Amino acid sequence: MPSLCRHQSFILATFLALFTAGLASATVPTTMPYQGFLTDGSGDPISGTVNLHFSLYTQDTGGTPVWQEQHASVAVTAGFFQVELGDQTLLADQLFEAPLYLGIAVDGDPEMTPRMRVGSVPFARASGALACNVGETNCGGGICADLQTDPNHCGSCGTACGPGMVCVQGACAGCSPGWILCSGICVDPSSDIYNCGGCGSVCGATQCAAPICQSGSCGLDGSGLGGATCDDSNACTVSDTCDGNGNCVGTPVADGTPCPGGTCTGGQCL
Repeated sequence: MPSLCRHQSFILATFLALFTAGLASATVPTTMPYQGFLTDGSGDPISGTVNLHFSLYTQDTGGTPVWQEQHASVAVTAGFFQVELGDQTLLADQLFEAPLYLGIAVDGDPEMTPRMRVGSVPFARASGALACNVGETNCGGGICADLQTDPNHCGSCGTACGPGMVCVQGACAGCSPGWILCSGICVDPSSDIYNCGGCGSVCGATQCAAPICQSGSCGLDGSGLGGATCDDSNACTVSDTCDGNGNCVGTPVADGTPCPGGTCTGGQCL
């Protein structure tokens, strides 16, 4: 059974987009979304749970953290995970009075390098100003709105769409036949893995298969993970890999090989 050697392979652009959007929307928030991507030592995406430790510093190397937060048992699906920074330890305004660098450690391993520079948008929080993202309009009252898609500010600030309506290119409209409205967005429940068969019905993945939604029912597709390392939880197999059909398959060790509580026989511990 392989052991996972996790290393940093985070999506910087995704992090920055989520980070700044979390600070420049609706009202000035106290948390910031962070999304990343984890692989094992061979570069294959992992699935399972990990413990993540986040730290903010005022310098890119060395120094003492000015903020820390631990996230236990974070779900990782096909390499991807997301957490809310600040939902356990307050992100005080005074933190943003100086440049910041984010450090991350996985499962108690040493902190990964290099640290990630935090962009300039969070500094608007400390000053009390509201810095809107590109494509958004400051509608007052601490609200940044995309007038092309926001159903509460469709085409212009304060113009709200009616119940069951969405904002498409600055105009209110209903969902297409067969589509449904979920959290203000029209989705196809027959194929949307996050709303499969109904709003909020999320299709899950396995270590050897990605989620799919077909005709409103969740399924699995292992074709994209064929050959990836996995763990079949069998002490009597080695070189466990995904077979492309979503199954984790290992090669049996020689009969008589010791295993917990017995010896291996025909690939099973007896």
